[in-house]
Amino acid sequence: MTHHRWLRVALLLLALALTTAAGQLVALAQQETAAGPPALAPETEPNDSPWEADTLYGSSQGRINPVGDVDYYRIHTRCTGLDIEISTRLPASSPLQPRVTILDADLNELASAVCSGGSPCLTLRDVTTNNCFLRVEDAAGNGGPAYEYVLQALLLDPHEPNDFISEATPLTIGQPISGIIWPQGDTDVYVFAGEAGAEFVATSGLYSGLTLLNAEGEEIAYLYGYGSEFTLPATGTYYLQTAEAEDNLTPYDLELRAIDRPRMFSFAGSGALGGVAFQAGDILKYSPLSDTWQLYFDASDVGLRGNLVAFETDYDDNLFLTYATAQSIPGVGAIRPHDVLHFVATSTGPDTSGQLEMYVDGSDVGLTTAGESVDALGMSGYGDLLFSTKGNAQLPLKVGGLLIQNNDIVHLSLESSGADTQGRWGSVLDGATFGQPRANVVALDATDVGSDAHTLLLFDRAVTLGGVGFRVNDVIDCWRASDAGVCERYERAFDGALVGPYRIDALAVPPAEVQ
Repeated sequence: MTHHRWLRVALLLLALALTTAAGQLVALAQQETAAGPPALAPETEPNDSPWEADTLYGSSQGRINPVGDVDYYRIHTRCTGLDIEISTRLPASSPLQPRVTILDADLNELASAVCSGGSPCLTLRDVTTNNCFLRVEDAAGNGGPAYEYVLQALLLDPHEPNDFISEATPLTIGQPISGIIWPQGDTDVYVFAGEAGAEFVATSGLYSGLTLLNAEGEEIAYLYGYGSEFTLPATGTYYLQTAEAEDNLTPYDLELRAIDRPRMFSFAGSGALGGVAFQAGDILKYSPLSDTWQLYFDASDVGLRGNLVAFETDYDDNLFLTYATAQSIPGVGAIRPHDVLHFVATSTGPDTSGQLEMYVDGSDVGLTTAGESVDALGMSGYGDLLFSTKGNAQLPLKVGGLLIQNNDIVHLSLESSGADTQGRWGSVLDGATFGQPRANVVALDATDVGSDAHTLLLFDRAVTLGGVGFRVNDVIDCWRASDAGVCERYERAFDGALVGPYRIDALAVPPAEVQ
């Protein structure tokens, strides 16, 4: 075969191949035309079960095809506390009768309706489930390429409109309230009332946080969305305002909770406060928020007797105890007023139970005389025990000794505890700076707040400190720089009149409680 004849055959074969390919393309196009054009924001098949559900960001286009097809969607964010509004739109050529069903996370049906298009056809108020699913199907069980639809689901804030302080939503302290930042630039405002000095913590989960406003709408403070504490400067009306920006289309739960700062006391004798009876060795807990008393530690339940003259608590609810009465405790042995017991509670209150052990053997660290009996206990931010003694004391140092009086405060840095107690003494506050040489410190506690150190003091008599007069049983807050050995100012931290005729003999401040 000649070269030219081979060329003609090759060209004929190429033309035949091109003709065949063109026919296939035409056939494919005809098939696609028969199936309908692709949706602009289509569902992703398969989505025939909740486990295959498409995530729905506002709206989606879909098709019920073939006959009996069912489409599932999962709303892109949580639904709790919000309203859901469903609407559909159908092309003029679509014979679909769309039935839309809202389901919860356990696939229980919450609401259902046949949506013929146009205005919202299905609304569910105050949704109680986190995850919401939508099911779309033809009401008659039909389907096919022409059964097209657009599904739209809107999450709505049930408290709108609340964009201004004039239309603020009332906020109940301790009860979360749900909302959503929508549309972009939306701002929600909530109103509450409180007394001067009241402390709160506000949480919303919003990245852009909250703004605290006074009654005139003036900004007082910015609050981080994941929990910020604040104190009201005066009694009155206040507002919390959500920010905007990054939180568009974000649901949130706003909650305002009150902070309670309880106090714990032991008394020199027996009595009753707020209907709660106590003995001299017991501990009562007082709640300023509710103005109530409760029995926290019943000494008789754990075999202790006599007067509890000093105690402290820590963040693990352990108690450190000193009793004025020398006694023998099973499993511990003999204790004296120079010793500190450690109590690990199993339960507290009227049925107190737990384990007692020796924590500081006073004789091991130089506490032996009557004047060196422990009269007050505290704990520093570093975990050192703080002491004040009943009278003058001489505490051993590596070189020489530390002479203290009954209104001085010292710390003991423990190297070992228990039956072989070892540690180092150091001075904290020089009682001479109080200018009250006859006054004895009978109770104390300490709290470090940033660079400030707060030492709570209780004296055995009325005193005047920094020009401020304090009565018997008043708890005094000594403000000082953390590295200073003197008080810079004094404030009343607890009004002793609240305990009536009873004499406070020991105190401790447990961790704050969020109500």
